[in-house]
Order: sequence, then structure tokens, then C-alpha cells
Amino acid sequence: MAPLASSTRELFTEAVRAVLETWPVLQIAVDNGFGGAEWMVDALRLYFIDNDELQQDEVEDLISDLMNNEFDTVADDGSLPQVEQQVCEMLQQCQQDRLKEVREQIKQLIQKKMDQNLSSKLP
Repeated sequence: MAPLASSTRELFTEAVRAVLETWPVLQIAVDNGFGGAEWMVDALRLYFIDNDELQQDEVEDLISDLMNNEFDTVADDGSLPQVEQQVCEMLQQCQQDRLKEVREQIKQLIQKKMDQNLSSKLP
């Protein structure tokens, strides 16, 4: 991974958090007490920082392993590749200094989470 400035690293961390917080499989695992999502955000962020030129299948394997080993959860709903793709895409945008796009995607994901929370509370 090309080195990111500390402010860009913080934005990437926010992006990872936003993606994971809107991933239903992870939220179900967290809601059932299988672990904490913040730990997974940090683990993914460090993985990207510590490894250059990651392949998408490596990232998908890592996320799958984290879900299985730390949350005792298998994401068999087909959402894992989508999560991996979102995280990799936002990393690439951060590397290319396309920070406005990343901020907009984070904003959309936060709105999606708020909408999910609202709809889950309706009768």
C-alpha cells in the first residue's frame, strides 16, 4: 500500500468502519455478542497499512477468517465480496487523494445505517 498521510489514514479508518457497520452479517454477530466491530476495523486498517499490493482474494480471505475465528460467523449470504470490494475501492481512492469521493461514500453508508436502524424499530 502506498503510504497514506495520517489524516488520510484516519479517513480510511472511517471508511472501513462505515462499511463494516452497514454489513448485516457482522451486525448480527455483534448483536448476538460474538465480538466487537471496532476490533475488526482496527485489524483491517492495520492489515492494509502493513501489506503492500494486496490482492482482492487476500482481503476477502482475511475478512472471512476474521468473521470465522473472532465472531464464530460464516458469511454465506454472498455479501463478503461486496464488503471486500468496498473497502479496497475506498483504499484506492484514498491513495489517489480522491478524498471527497470517500467522504461522500462514508456519508451515504452512515445514512444507510440510520435508515436500517429506523426501519428495524418500526412495527
